[in-house]
Amino acid sequence: MTFKVEGERIWHQHYPEGVPKNLDIPDDISIDDIFKETAAKYPDFPVMSFKGQTWTYKWLDDQVDRFAKSLQDMGLQKGDRVAINVPNTPQYLIGFFGVMRAGGVVSPIVPLQKAAEIRHQINDSGSKFFIIFDAFFEEEVQKIVDELPTVEKFILTGMGEYLKPLIRILGNLLGKIPRMKKWPEGPRYAKFQDLLQSEGKPKPVKFDTKKDLAVLMYTGGTTGLPKGAMLSQYNLVSNLYQCAAWIVGTKPGEEATVGALPFSHIFGLTTMMMMAIKLGGKCILIPNPRDIPDLIKTIVKEKGTLFSGVNALFNRINNHPKAKKFDLSTLRSALSGAGPLAKDVQEKFEAMTGARIVEGYGLTETSPVVFANPLGENAKRKIGTVGMAFPNTDCKIVDPETKEEIPQPGKEDDISTHGEIAIKGPQVFLGYYNRPDATKKDLRDGWVYTGDIGYFDEEGYLHIMDRMKDMIKYKGHSVYPREVEDLMYQYEPINEVGVIGVKNEKGEENIKAFVSLKPEYKGKVSVEDIQNWCKDNIAGYKWPRIIEIIDEVPTTNVGKVLRRKLREREEE
Repeated sequence: MTFKVEGERIWHQHYPEGVPKNLDIPDDISIDDIFKETAAKYPDFPVMSFKGQTWTYKWLDDQVDRFAKSLQDMGLQKGDRVAINVPNTPQYLIGFFGVMRAGGVVSPIVPLQKAAEIRHQINDSGSKFFIIFDAFFEEEVQKIVDELPTVEKFILTGMGEYLKPLIRILGNLLGKIPRMKKWPEGPRYAKFQDLLQSEGKPKPVKFDTKKDLAVLMYTGGTTGLPKGAMLSQYNLVSNLYQCAAWIVGTKPGEEATVGALPFSHIFGLTTMMMMAIKLGGKCILIPNPRDIPDLIKTIVKEKGTLFSGVNALFNRINNHPKAKKFDLSTLRSALSGAGPLAKDVQEKFEAMTGARIVEGYGLTETSPVVFANPLGENAKRKIGTVGMAFPNTDCKIVDPETKEEIPQPGKEDDISTHGEIAIKGPQVFLGYYNRPDATKKDLRDGWVYTGDIGYFDEEGYLHIMDRMKDMIKYKGHSVYPREVEDLMYQYEPINEVGVIGVKNEKGEENIKAFVSLKPEYKGKVSVEDIQNWCKDNIAGYKWPRIIEIIDEVPTTNVGKVLRRKLREREEE
């Protein structure tokens, strides 16, 4: 039975037109069922594009069959974990949906991870197979092969396999394509392309969708080693239905999602890769989103319509000198997440593209999206908020200590109305793998307690203030780092900013901002210039007394400021 929100919530009074408050979400279909249904309806529609080539749903469906059959022939059983460590390339879609069809559970690994991080995730998840790019294998995994006892097969693949032949040959000759010149051999190794030679169909797998896992997505790392968030088939299917309902006016065969965020992160996996399949659209594969000229050219060539990104990525597009030379008008809607969307970034991106960009909010533990500003052309959005709760999603603001609900609405200048955000809905995860204490702490009676502080305004729009653990106490005042960051983005010379609390010898906390400057302002703007702007534009109790200009503010692979790295830098 589908979880539905009973009664009227504060946000329901202002809900966007055309979006139901509750959806009928089927609880008997899997991710693979959604893929097979779309492939049957639109076999000749493009499903993905990569470096100038496009493939159809019919082609991908056949490749998924072959890959799933090979996995089963090698011994994969229902529920077995399969780690995937490849960038956004055709291998990711074939591998992901192949594992789904074979009955396995995908455990995505961020391609930038190092040996110790990979070892932790593989061993913690108990992954039986490991799909990995040869260059990543050579750099990080080859030296720890004997420390990964659960892995029965390393399935090797490479960047060149889906490039046009001439590009692949020239790239290899010129050393432009990272690759391992000689692959290891033996019973523990298999070639990705060999697995696609299998004939016949895989054995069908029946899922208990609310209990059976689809993805074991590792999250955290700011407080100890990352934990595996258990996302069921039903969790992911639910969020796909919710996201599809929120994106009003989509048309099968006419949508193209910009797959720039890594699919190893739940934001990119759900909202771009799997959403393309749900909508009968094309996923534009971007293996290196830091190459802004290539990203922009690809969006133009492939006529991207839907774009999920983060503030840092949209900011880089805005500030690239070549961006304004291209026509990005095919972009219609963009969703920003994984951190605050600066007003200046939002306005510049919309002026340049004509797209409607809104801020949303979610967690790995919620598959991920739970809140977003309305995307409809005439719908009301509020800059500086993350919008309203998705269909079938309930939310409450609670006292961080007692977990008692705080009456709503709240006010920005009344901290007594701020509290921890708790969420309930069909997209909420099953718990942390092999972490009963962490599960008990964060998941209670179906409510996931987020660790984020916020409040609802009088129209039910959620204002995220900050992480509980990041809040700074300055002379008795509570200061939210992300609010200070958002304000500082209004100063034109600033490219990126990260704010933390630092303590003096008396144990008193002060506010420090790490700032990187836009190229044209480097060497021209001083710390004093930034401080003077902050004094004039930010309240006296929250402008940063300490400012350090650095080359680059450290961020995660999806653009969140790594405050942990800034604290480590401060301690050195």
